Amino acid sequence: IKTLILPNKIKIVIPDAVLFQSNSTQMYARAKWPLQYLRYFIGNIAYSKIAIIGYMGDGYNPAMGKQAALHRAQAVAAHLWENAIPDLTQVLGFSSRGEKDPIASNQYVNGMALNRRVEVIITVPTDNC
Repeated sequence: IKTLILPNKIKIVIPDAVLFQSNSTQMYARAKWPLQYLRYFIGNIAYSKIAIIGYMGDGYNPAMGKQAALHRAQAVAAHLWENAIPDLTQVLGFSSRGEKDPIASNQYVNGMALNRRVEVIITVPTDNC
């Protein structure tokens, strides 16, 4: 898990191998730890906007890859909703970018694995900083 703290934003990148079973939207039991980490960040920032974005590596049918990435982002959002996130001051949404915006080369298996990920972007209003 990689956490980047930017001006007015926190970006958390979670590789799909940490959360999801191979070629599936089914979460591993071990996913509870990274999700707890995520709930900690989100739960401590009032009036924030939370965007959950699913990504896939190249090598899939683009439409199927985008759909799978959406289901994975939706699974993370559902987990947060089941655990009372967002609160009444927060907004939560999810989307898919499919194979767009790769963070590594899709030429190699390791690069494709890095590109299969879920990113959570927490936007913080300026007056909360």
